[in-house]
Amino acid sequence: MMVRHVFDFECSVQSAFDAIQGYVDELNKDVTVLPTRGPVSKYTLPADGLTGKLELKMLGAPYSGIACKLDTPGINPRLHII
Repeated sequence: MMVRHVFDFECSVQSAFDAIQGYVDELNKDVTVLPTRGPVSKYTLPADGLTGKLELKMLGAPYSGIACKLDTPGINPRLHII
């Protein structure tokens, strides 16, 4: 099986993760903006003093780049474009 790095992305995995973390932080400022499924489905329980919180975790080390088998029918047209 022959595999090679096909694309070189301008942004790193860490910068993409940081951008997504920014969205999570914004949502945590006011979780009431998230859609719910009716009046009993909430992210806050003011009477109990509870507020939900979103967490984003990266499991393991980030990978960058993309790897693919070069002998598949779908990759051949893409390689000629590059």
